[in-house]
Amino acid sequence: MKKLSDWTRQICFLLGRWFSDFQIIMIADGPYVVIELFAETRMYLTWTTRFRMNPSLYDFPPPYQKGQLYLINKTLFDHLAFVATRAT
Repeated sequence: MKKLSDWTRQICFLLGRWFSDFQIIMIADGPYVVIELFAETRMYLTWTTRFRMNPSLYDFPPPYQKGQLYLINKTLFDHLAFVATRAT
């Protein structure tokens, strides 16, 4: 069964092909906020979305092996350190 992001990706490809002479801007929120979706469709359209100011961004987990405990990977972005070092 396809996920919602898979259907959205397919629609984005169709819109990019049908309206290739136009600049298409998509607005996304909630379940549409998928980084892979944005990366694969950025050649066809522009995305506008609302991101949290305090995200928990982690690297992708390693491939699952049977009996393996759930691991939390290294954080990719520390927003508090960014705000503290940013010049105001």
